[in-house]
Amino acid sequence: MLPPLTVHDYERSVSLYSVPLLKAALSIFSRYGGGGSTISETISSQLRLYVNHNGPDYVGYAKDQVEAWSKFENICQELSRQASACIGSSLSGPTIYILTGTGLDTIRPSTELEKLYDEKNIDGSNLSKLMFTIDRFTSQLTNRARRNIVSFMEEDILALPHYSQANRMVEMMNVLIKEVPKLAYKKLFDSFNGIYNLLDTFEDLASVMDSSRGSIDTAYVMCLDALVSLLLIYNREGDETGLDKNRVVHVFVRFMRHFRTVTIARECAFQKGERYGTLGNFSEANFFEVLAQLPADRAAKLTRFLNTDRPSRFVKGLILLRMGESRKAKRCFFEGDFPSDETLAHFGLPARGDNSYYEYTSKVIAGLGFNELAVIFASRVTNPDTACLINKFRYALAARNYDVAYYTAVAELKHKDNVAELILDMAKHQPLKLLTYPFTSYHPLVDAILASSSLPNKFKLLYAWRVSREDLKGAACALYEQLLVVKQGLDQGMSEKKTYIAELYSSILNVLALQGKDDAWFVSNGRVHTLQDVENEHSQWLAGMVREMKLVMR
Repeated sequence: MLPPLTVHDYERSVSLYSVPLLKAALSIFSRYGGGGSTISETISSQLRLYVNHNGPDYVGYAKDQVEAWSKFENICQELSRQASACIGSSLSGPTIYILTGTGLDTIRPSTELEKLYDEKNIDGSNLSKLMFTIDRFTSQLTNRARRNIVSFMEEDILALPHYSQANRMVEMMNVLIKEVPKLAYKKLFDSFNGIYNLLDTFEDLASVMDSSRGSIDTAYVMCLDALVSLLLIYNREGDETGLDKNRVVHVFVRFMRHFRTVTIARECAFQKGERYGTLGNFSEANFFEVLAQLPADRAAKLTRFLNTDRPSRFVKGLILLRMGESRKAKRCFFEGDFPSDETLAHFGLPARGDNSYYEYTSKVIAGLGFNELAVIFASRVTNPDTACLINKFRYALAARNYDVAYYTAVAELKHKDNVAELILDMAKHQPLKLLTYPFTSYHPLVDAILASSSLPNKFKLLYAWRVSREDLKGAACALYEQLLVVKQGLDQGMSEKKTYIAELYSSILNVLALQGKDDAWFVSNGRVHTLQDVENEHSQWLAGMVREMKLVMR
């Protein structure tokens, strides 16, 4: 590993060489360029190596650091030279493509915007004069001033639409004016006086940016400089400029739109490791496409650049759901509306077709695994058809939202198959909750499903269900059938199960005792069992247990 380096050394290496080249150079350096007592794995151990009897050897450490970085630089240069060899080239219109060992290089003509930026005041046109004037002024601003105004402008493009853009400009100006030297301020307006139709020239610059394709960074800097200048023009006291303040606001807003577009483009370019792009590609629709292609965590960072219109809210909700932020996504979807089918396709979603907004959104949300949230949106659909109700029922079952599932199956769908599916699902996952629903007119169905199920607790559940419906004969029958099943799996010496069977007999007798003498009976497997029959079986069972105990005690 290389010794510690300054931030400037690091930035220089990263800016000069590609990441793959740097990785290859580090690999070579670690094998052949380091070693000995001058290179180590951690900073602390490095520092311990440079201590002599007089204390820390800063001079020796600095010398070795310079030598190590010199070796590393030589490796990078050699790799860069070898990788830069031309493998092939192609000419397409005015653009030349050169294939090298490290990738594809492009040589293209400068765009009109780049020419303006690089050749200020050369052709003597109003635009060139304007760019020269602005550049000369902004070069006198401190870095702090530029950071402050950039921060304020980025806040502006993320905020909700303003009631008064003019008031917002005043707020920005209050941040900027503290950093502007008075002499520079005066010289700026002296230069503006030499530009014919100043606001028309700003409009011309905005038009050039409308059609610009090229360096994103160049467009960003020019747009920022124009915004700073327009702020100063608007803030000029009195009528010294002779300009229409309302028109200044209009031009400022136009550049703010460009600033937003370029800022998005820069963010997207950073994600892809590019610094050049086509600004025209960052329309709202194509921005959605970029978001759809990015990993969820990166896309989430870019959602701050989305508009506050309803289609954009829908897209933001999608991205938040992918991040697992269901609560925030819910608010976005409620405030959203359909984006275009093209945008939906970018996210792998079907066209909206004839679906209402809430119905479509519920399907999308359920497809991402958020069934509880899907239930909320499906419940908002007005006059739902059968397909929509079935979807809502499915979402509710998947979310274990049995209140909605019960109402949908029993009161809306009113179909036996849906009710049966609900009964079985509740019996599996929340059997006690099953007992709390009335299932009006579906008692026989519930009973039949529970009796024929293969649930491990089916007899206990069947007993509880029948007791809750005051079907004591049926409850006694459920206990008796459970007793028979336990007996079938009984082996000798299983005293716990034998005791359990005795307890089941007692429970059956207690249930039958709650009925009148003539009603103390039940039917199991086609045979009538009376209270007396059960008492006899119980007595015989207890007697058998007593005999076994006596044999064991001998």
